[in-house]
Amino acid sequence: VGATADRPAWLAGDGTSRCAPVLGHAIIAAPEGSPAHVISASRLALRAADGGGRPVTPLYLRLPDAEVNRLRREREAARA
Repeated sequence: VGATADRPAWLAGDGTSRCAPVLGHAIIAAPEGSPAHVISASRLALRAADGGGRPVTPLYLRLPDAEVNRLRREREAARA
């Protein structure tokens, strides 16, 4: 279920001031200086454990460093 004017989603983070005007009535921007702008894994985990309003799904934009290093070692071993 997406955000709508009748059921807006909360928006927080460093892009809030840029995105809020574009998204209009579908969002409620967290107030300037709110701790909601500081996103932490522990807060997301607590929200998910407490049955937060919407599912919490991480979006990984890159491989973890351990995976990058493992792949590099495999490539180097294959060349040797």
